[in-house]
Amino acid sequence: YVNGHFCAITGYTEKELLQKKASMLFLDEPETSRMGKKIWDRKHLLSGKYEISMRKKNGESLWCSIIGTPYFDRQGNVIGSIGMHTDITERKRTEAALMASESRMLYFIDESQLSIYIGDPKTKKILYANKAFTRLMGYTEEELLQITVYDLVDHSKENVDQVTEDILLHKKYKAEERRWKAKDGRIVDVLVSLVYSEQFGEEMLYVAAQDITEIKTLEKSLKQKIRDLNIFIYHVSHDIKGPLSSILGLTNIALMETENPAQRTYFEMIAQSTKRLDTTLNSLLDIIVVTQGNLKYQAIDLGQMITEIKGNLEYLPNYSKLNFSEKIELTEDLKTDKVMIVAILQNLMANAINYTDLTKRKPSVNFYARQTHSFVEIIVEDNGVGIPHNLQGKIWDMFFRAHELSKGSGLGLSIVYNAVERLQGEIRVESEPGAGSRFIIKLPAYPEHVLSY
Repeated sequence: YVNGHFCAITGYTEKELLQKKASMLFLDEPETSRMGKKIWDRKHLLSGKYEISMRKKNGESLWCSIIGTPYFDRQGNVIGSIGMHTDITERKRTEAALMASESRMLYFIDESQLSIYIGDPKTKKILYANKAFTRLMGYTEEELLQITVYDLVDHSKENVDQVTEDILLHKKYKAEERRWKAKDGRIVDVLVSLVYSEQFGEEMLYVAAQDITEIKTLEKSLKQKIRDLNIFIYHVSHDIKGPLSSILGLTNIALMETENPAQRTYFEMIAQSTKRLDTTLNSLLDIIVVTQGNLKYQAIDLGQMITEIKGNLEYLPNYSKLNFSEKIELTEDLKTDKVMIVAILQNLMANAINYTDLTKRKPSVNFYARQTHSFVEIIVEDNGVGIPHNLQGKIWDMFFRAHELSKGSGLGLSIVYNAVERLQGEIRVESEPGAGSRFIIKLPAYPEHVLSY
């Protein structure tokens, strides 16, 4: 006997199946032998469930899950077996695809140039390590199975435990620089990505690392060269500033003592060039302070600071011809580094003054400050000459001058950019040639949160 569902999944009619041997439905000898074993079980009163590959009428493969049980006559004798078949072909195809995908992924991981291992977050044991990891650390696969993560890092046990707990608690990805310790004692700097995973109820950490030892060595060397260069600039600047002051002082005396127009022109040119060189030296010193100085956060009264900065800039030729306005909407003083914020605001306001458009009816410089969520937004805007669109991406570069009118060092906006970056803020510019410029700065309102991140 066969029912309609069995006929449907195999493609045979009831007439074709009745009185035929079951073996005609099976693909090859191993499957036929397995079925013979199941028939023996039924004769000995044994039931069971199993999966088997069968052959449909059209020759296609068919996977079935079978529940088999003996079939008895009225006297209790076994005269056959009853098989309940469920088509599991799609499930088997999916399993095969998953296995192939997993196999390809394992091959990719094993051949990856990244050093990868899988660890047990509870025991800190290494469960798997790829070839790149064994090459980098100098251990064999067998040796790695005998040690723990504690043996592989140049950090304290407490540090390893804390990092692991953080990942398990938040169950999130984490990336950071770490120091590993190779078998021969070498310290290896690595950029590590850690990913939490749970499979079959077991927690695991997937760790992938890139060897950055050479980069760190070059970085250390570069930092030393920058420090040496800064020291050189600092000393040279101070050595030059003395003679410059003497030249400027003597030039001013000469201007007071001579009435000769030609001589006065020459002395004024010398004074102007000397001032320009002095400004450049001061800007170079500012760059050193902004990029290398230690940050010291304190409460800043922005209104008072703007007043002081305007006082510092009164000497600029266009200052007296400008209209200044301030609008500060802060509920409390700005918490930031004083040196950095002065460098930012003084350079932006000096730029606004230097590049004003005196042909306009009311040339102006406006300052705004307001708090938005966790940031303080500061805006310095003017209605001056503006910046050409094709040059706006270059204005943060050192020694770049966007205007032929420029007489400065070309360092002002570079100082601004570096200072904003040191404060972990953002800056952008909006400018239209002939209409003016608007510099928008966003600084953390609560920098202590930024520092502890």
